[in-house]
Amino acid sequence: MNLARRFYLILFCAWLVLFTGCVGRPGQLGWIMHSRYWDPKITLVDINQDGTQDIVLSGYQKKERKDDRDKVITDSVVALDGRNHKMLWGYQARGHVQGYPTVYQDTVYFGSTDHNLYALDLKTGRLKWQFLTQGAILGTVAAGYGKVYFGSRDRSLYALDAKTGIQEWRYFITHPIDSTPAVGYGKVFFGGWDQQVHALDSNTGTLVWQFRSGGYFSQSSPVLHSGTLYIGSWDRSLYALKTENGQLRWRYETRGYIEESSPVVYQDRVYIGSNDKHFYAIARKTGRLLWKYPVKDAIYSTPAVSSRSVYFASRDGYVYALNHKGVYRWKFYAGQPIHGSPALAGNQIYLGSEKNQFFSLHDPGMGEIYWGMYGGTPDHRQLLSEAEEAGDTLSRSGKWWLPAWEWLQDQF
Repeated sequence: MNLARRFYLILFCAWLVLFTGCVGRPGQLGWIMHSRYWDPKITLVDINQDGTQDIVLSGYQKKERKDDRDKVITDSVVALDGRNHKMLWGYQARGHVQGYPTVYQDTVYFGSTDHNLYALDLKTGRLKWQFLTQGAILGTVAAGYGKVYFGSRDRSLYALDAKTGIQEWRYFITHPIDSTPAVGYGKVFFGGWDQQVHALDSNTGTLVWQFRSGGYFSQSSPVLHSGTLYIGSWDRSLYALKTENGQLRWRYETRGYIEESSPVVYQDRVYIGSNDKHFYAIARKTGRLLWKYPVKDAIYSTPAVSSRSVYFASRDGYVYALNHKGVYRWKFYAGQPIHGSPALAGNQIYLGSEKNQFFSLHDPGMGEIYWGMYGGTPDHRQLLSEAEEAGDTLSRSGKWWLPAWEWLQDQF
């Protein structure tokens, strides 16, 4: 290396150290809020149209309440400004809100244990309409084809007109439905406590096919990719089914239940967490294990993915960042179990823990965002579906950083 090249490299490294001291090292805490946030479920969307991803989340407790099992009731959905984190609006339901807010077009949708589905104006938080079912709604709403789709503990999957809230159709099964549907290929797919995956015509609600597994489908929700549906089950397995007819492509068995972690497809692999205290990367075409990473407790979190990393959290209280070979990059200890899924914007990871924490972490080496949050897209047009068509559309404010960092790595 000649003298001039060495001088510029040293100068760049000095600038790099100075700059990273300002923006934060990988995994460093950015900010934290302690008040009234309990296991927040985060959706990112630019409400103000100012180029910054704002935050819409459930898991906010407007009024201190507990149920008959002494569990905290978080009854509100709130919107926070992405720049200063001040509250833009809030809406209080009558019951607990467990799922993620879904943003479709200019509306926020969420369900509650008060048996209602709510539709709010994205900019103001004003109620547009609500729809009463006969059971608690624990899952997240899916949206597409001008409709919203959701399951209820009244053993029904509903399809409503997204603008008016008028029921289009209703499909009954024998057990409750807590899994979030996936929408694509002209169908709606979901798993139920009846141990089956159901595929329905998205317009009519007519059954197209069913697949029976050996275990329940609770809150691990399906994802669609290139004609294949992937879903985790209580029988410890990740399934890959043909979206056309429900035929089994492959099955991979872990050593624990797959309760809440939903699969995410990235390039040639499927990522998912299990209650066996491992995070898995499975070849999406063959079901072969690529690698697995051990943690200290169950993984309920659905991962988020960038070009450089996969991010997930565990009940052991840690947030993990691995590269796509399964090699450790960094981890952050929140001090409390984490159920929710990371949300990515710019070089920030947003997440909350089980008791009274909502925080951000820095990762200046994140790279480009591919699957930035639960549902994969910033407006959840087709929640948990067709990531290859709609996945990489989050804010890219950190994009310029990547070429410089890669150049430095190439010098050694």
